[in-house]
Amino acid sequence: MSSREIPTSIEINGQSLKFRNIHKDFSQTTAGNRLNNNPRYKDFIGELGIKEWQNILGFDVNNLEHGRLTQGITYCFINHINQSDSKIKFNNEEQKLLLLTAVVHDWPEAFTEKGDISYEIKSDNDEKEELALIEKIITEMLGPDSLEISIQIKDILEDKNSKLGMAFNAIERIGYLRTALIAWKKSKNTDQSTSPNLALLTNNVLLNSLRKTIEYSYIYPPVDSFIRKRKDLISEAFEMSPSIFDKYKVEDQVKNITKFNKAKTEWKQWLNKL
Repeated sequence: MSSREIPTSIEINGQSLKFRNIHKDFSQTTAGNRLNNNPRYKDFIGELGIKEWQNILGFDVNNLEHGRLTQGITYCFINHINQSDSKIKFNNEEQKLLLLTAVVHDWPEAFTEKGDISYEIKSDNDEKEELALIEKIITEMLGPDSLEISIQIKDILEDKNSKLGMAFNAIERIGYLRTALIAWKKSKNTDQSTSPNLALLTNNVLLNSLRKTIEYSYIYPPVDSFIRKRKDLISEAFEMSPSIFDKYKVEDQVKNITKFNKAKTEWKQWLNKL
């Protein structure tokens, strides 16, 4: 296999398992069905049903299909890295681990009581609860010979300062921003009952995630490219009406206004460097 080719499968005990089949097999389990019926970003769904929510924002708001979409983002991330002059490169085994992590990283949410938890309220304990399950879930799905791989995936999700952990966190940030910008565009042509919730989702991602995304843009060419291509839309979203903060709980409003303004300042600083 050429170093430029991106793997589509991973070998476990001499058997080649395609990533798409791993996702498909999990989707047919009870746990997969549970994820399929669980929306992401549900704090912003309002009165919409799950299907309507997905029709507006796409597969990323489906807790099951989010893994498949993240795999697609990971593939593009790796491909961009491979074609760039970045000093950071991922060998074949690292690529396989990143791609499999994308597929399986949210599987534990089918087994925890809380399920998918929004970014800003997810605690360290919530994260630990999910990570404590992932080895068992992976080995039950892929067989006992996948134990070593399951441990490596747990390490990727647990240590965001490691080479693969940081890369996967950057990939997730692309996913957050991608959905936030879809929500922003859709907020301008949906009905009055849905539009504010979509704008609030955008606001929430910008204040919670964009500063880290900007930081990653200095490290990873795919992140830099992603936000460069969308810089006008991001700048436009930062000019949303301040009345959006009225939709947060009273006790969170000042905190979120401060975080939003800090993110906006860093965004302007990033723009000034172009």
